[in-house]
Amino acid sequence: MKNNCLNWFGRVISGNKMRTKSQFEVSQCSTNGFLVNLSTVLLKFCGPFINSSEENTFNKIDSRYLYLNTRMKTDEEESKFSISLEDFNKYLKELREESGSTSFSFITEVFFLTLHSLHIGTIQVISQYNSFIQNVAKMQQKKKEMERNVNQMNGPQRDLMLSILKNHELSLEKMYTTKLTLDSQLMDGNFLDSMLQFYVFVGNWLLFLKGNGEESVSVAFSTLPEFILEDLIDFVSFGLRYCPEKLNVVMMANLLEIIIPMIGSSESIKNHWLRSRLVQVIYEMLPQEENGSQTTQFLSLFTNNRIGKGQLVPALFQLYVNIESTGRNHQFYEKFEVRRRIGIILKQLREYEMHQLTIKKQSESPLFVRFINLLLNDCQYLLDEMLVRLTEIKETESAMEDQAGWMALDETVRNDRWEKLQQNSNTVKSFCVLANQNIDLFNFLSFHTKKPFMVKELVDRIAQMLNYFINHLTGSKSLDLKVKDPSRFFFDPRYLLRKLIEIYLNFAEFDEFVQEVVNDGRSFGMQKFKQIIVTLRKNHLLPEENIIQFANFVDRIERISKEIDKEQEDLDDIPDEYLDPLFGTLMRDPVILPGSNTTMDRQWIIKHLLNSSTDPFNRLPLSSDMLIPNDKLREEIEGWIVSKKTKKTQV
Repeated sequence: MKNNCLNWFGRVISGNKMRTKSQFEVSQCSTNGFLVNLSTVLLKFCGPFINSSEENTFNKIDSRYLYLNTRMKTDEEESKFSISLEDFNKYLKELREESGSTSFSFITEVFFLTLHSLHIGTIQVISQYNSFIQNVAKMQQKKKEMERNVNQMNGPQRDLMLSILKNHELSLEKMYTTKLTLDSQLMDGNFLDSMLQFYVFVGNWLLFLKGNGEESVSVAFSTLPEFILEDLIDFVSFGLRYCPEKLNVVMMANLLEIIIPMIGSSESIKNHWLRSRLVQVIYEMLPQEENGSQTTQFLSLFTNNRIGKGQLVPALFQLYVNIESTGRNHQFYEKFEVRRRIGIILKQLREYEMHQLTIKKQSESPLFVRFINLLLNDCQYLLDEMLVRLTEIKETESAMEDQAGWMALDETVRNDRWEKLQQNSNTVKSFCVLANQNIDLFNFLSFHTKKPFMVKELVDRIAQMLNYFINHLTGSKSLDLKVKDPSRFFFDPRYLLRKLIEIYLNFAEFDEFVQEVVNDGRSFGMQKFKQIIVTLRKNHLLPEENIIQFANFVDRIERISKEIDKEQEDLDDIPDEYLDPLFGTLMRDPVILPGSNTTMDRQWIIKHLLNSSTDPFNRLPLSSDMLIPNDKLREEIEGWIVSKKTKKTQV
């Protein structure tokens, strides 16, 4: 009887595997209600052992069942946690040769049948529910637009629109009824408790397989299919988004201890995108201003959780670096959204002293320099794209105001420009939000941890970025950005200028920063800085105390600028062999690249290595510890500098 029952469960699951695809034939699959009920029954079977206090419960679950069972089909090509397809096929061949015909315990059978039934049933229903709620929101928005439009109409046109509006309202009513039906099933307290209990058990089982605290992961863990963790994330995100008050705080604390170590571990989870989805869970556990979430019941977990204290911040920094490349089609734009969430989490964690201390400690690591380099890259890209698109929006909207000139354009040209305007409008909203948050994060980090930003490979880029953008936000260039109602794009030039000035002040004490501000040949202008002081006072952008600090900073800039001008006059006619081969600047710390036997200035090659671990001349692997100081050439250059200055002094 038991065997027949398990066989039936397996056949039902195998027969509904196609439900996990983006498109499937509904008539060939079981209904949502049937599969949710199936999961409920299987969760009941799991109850005794997932609530057991026995320490060896996890030992009773044999992960080999995934690939040796005969009850249900298993997709062997499904992405795994951390093993390559080639290594997995080798493992699978050896496993089947060694194991032969293997029997499994009832606990193992029920556990994996439940995992798969949830995957094809309840988790898919949750995915459909998310899409359904988005459609309801769109319908509600469309209703508001139709109501606005109908008030501006008269006669037959108004009657027609009222009829369309009535049909639209009827469709919405049907959707509300459907939502209530889904809510009654998916948001039932007992159902949520049993699901959460099961997935907390799954999380603890994953840690058990991984080997908690161990650097390397077990084969059993590395060969698990990714859907196990994805389903856990989907369920928890669903609960946090729609019914957080029904989630047990104690169980969520347990879950938090499970997911934080996985966020920063590329060894255990190779898929950076999957790890970024774990960040989504933490993001949704915290109250968010942007979506109006006021959930605070989980906030204490981030101030009291032992793992969160020591591991969360380093894990976030690690993922921020790793997410640069995910291998997905839209990785370039996806990374901005992931980093946005990481930035928001860091912004909230900074309110607590223990996390501030962790950030400060992390700032002393090489990882932090890579993190800041990528944050700098993102700030530059987002701000630059934002300015370019705002300029294009201003040009098109100005052209449209001249109705005669606009209508004189070819219809194809008008349509193209209109489409580009809509595209730019949508894109610039996103870029403005991301740019504001990135600059805010940059400002916060540079206020609390200044010194790490002053490394040679970063300080000049920071100065150049600040100079470039204040140049565009003030003076004549700012006129190109004066679009109608900039708030519709979340564009606030005063806010950005204030934050940029605050970053200048964060670094004002460092001579190397002041020197790089002046060295920026592209955007530096002494008159510009003096004009900014006037702008700050006129618009009351900063307290007078800060404006005075900035004025003192500008005085230092002017003094250093004069000194640099004099030194450049002294060091003319630089021999070619003393110039960096890529940047054409005088080398101060020449090093040899062993792969190509080329000499470069250390500051430039280190900066290159932050983005690519290769020799720029032959693309061979290269790291900073492989660089060989060219002491002979450095001594020659230093002697030449002394000689030139001596001659100028004598003259």
